[in-house]
This record gives sequence, structure tokens and C-alpha cells, in this order.
Amino acid sequence: MEGYKATTSIVRRLRLKHFFYGKEDSFSVSDSKFKPKSKFKPSQGDQFLEAYISILTKDILEAPENHFFSNFSVPEFQSLKLLMNCNDIIIKGADKGVAVVVMVRDRYIDECERQLADSSVYVKLSEDPTGEIVSSIVNLVYRLSKRGTITEDMACFTSPLDTRPARFYVLPKVHKAGVPGRPVISGNGSPTEHLSELVDHFIKPLVPSIETYLKDTFDFLGKLRNLGPL
Repeated sequence: MEGYKATTSIVRRLRLKHFFYGKEDSFSVSDSKFKPKSKFKPSQGDQFLEAYISILTKDILEAPENHFFSNFSVPEFQSLKLLMNCNDIIIKGADKGVAVVVMVRDRYIDECERQLADSSVYVKLSEDPTGEIVSSIVNLVYRLSKRGTITEDMACFTSPLDTRPARFYVLPKVHKAGVPGRPVISGNGSPTEHLSELVDHFIKPLVPSIETYLKDTFDFLGKLRNLGPL
């Protein structure tokens, strides 16, 4: 399967190179990243290219599978596999540092439910609003496109397809008593993912102009030095 996928990708790139060779000035290409990925597949090229593709495809599909060497010892790999298949634990990265935290699943779920029960922050819904959110975004980007505020490519890029609700999880704060969790809402694959990416692209250059903006620790120390004696 991996060989077939690799072959398909390579063949497409070769035919694209052949199709567009010497025609660069005949096509208008947008350099914006806010556009759907092209699925254009050119037809077969000349006989020499197709002969090369035929030989290349045969060699790739008939090549023996690569055997990768693990950087784990056998006991380490077996222990890792045992942990992966253990249903009563949760493995997460720590909120601070690069530590890996192994938590009892029930303890992790209790912490998530404790935070979600805070009615001042979260509201329990009677049904999944994803479909309604998708419709609202589609209508919004359609109006913006018709108005000329965004391009058609941007409208296609931000229109949600095959979406799912955003997901809630917590990262354990091992440096604090009781190991509370830092809440995170993952928007990957959610209806607003691409729309947020577009908005962030235009807002990000404006952030450094905010008086309270700190680029990093060195920027913070520089601001302290500029304050002078207190």
C-alpha cells in the first residue's frame, strides 16, 4: 500500500512537470496559501516519459519492504506496547517541560468532568451544534466572497468540509499540588479551523504593536531595563 501511494504521487509530479514545462507564462498561479489543494491530474505524457514511469512503477512495486531498526530494545518495545494497550491509563505530555505523564484513566476523567462542570465557563448543550455552525460559516464566506472582501480561493479554503466538533482535553500540571489539568480545546478538523487560520494570518502582524505585547523573555528583560530606576 505504501509503495502504491508513493508511486501515485511520484507519477503525478512527473506528469505535472512535463505538462507545464515551457508553459509557465501561459498560466496564472496564485501564491496564496489560502486555497484548496489542486487535484489536477494531467494525462499521459510522451512515450519516453511513460516508458520511464512504467519502469519506475514496476521497480517500486516489486521492491522488498524496508525493515526499519527500532531505537528501543526488545524489553523497552514490549513495555511500550503494553502501555499502549492498557485501557485504564492515559498518557499525556505535561503542561510544562517535556515530561510524559501516565495517569489513571478514572483520575483523568474526573479532572475533565470537574472542569466541565464549571457553569461559569462551560454550558451544557442539548444537541450537537456543528451542523448549524457549518451552515453559518458557509453563508458568511459566501457573502464575503460576493462582496469582494475575500477571494473565491479563500472562500473555498474556509468553507468547512468533513468537520467534527472541537475536542476538549487537559494537560496535567505536575508542578502543582493535586496535579490539576490545563484545559485545551483542539480545533483541528473543526468547522472554524481554516477560518481561524485565515483571520490569524491577518491579525498576527498587528500584535507586536500592542503595548502589552512581549515577544519573548529577552524582550521582557529589555523592557525592564528601559524602565530605569523605580
